[in-house]
Amino acid sequence: MRSLLKTSRLVHPERSGFTLLELLVVIGIIGFLASISLPALKGLGHGNTIKIATQQLSFDVSMARNFAI
Repeated sequence: MRSLLKTSRLVHPERSGFTLLELLVVIGIIGFLASISLPALKGLGHGNTIKIATQQLSFDVSMARNFAI
């Protein structure tokens, strides 16, 4: 079994892992995609806040009408 592992490493020694350059390129791409997508995702919560505030205002106006009668 060990001899099989040793021979498979000798046949393909260049496939033992990723180079530093490849890792840096992938990290750069992930950082670039994150910098594009995070501002878009940040605005998603804002629309929900406006909706909740509108519902709260509508409820408050209804309560004020009930107390006025």
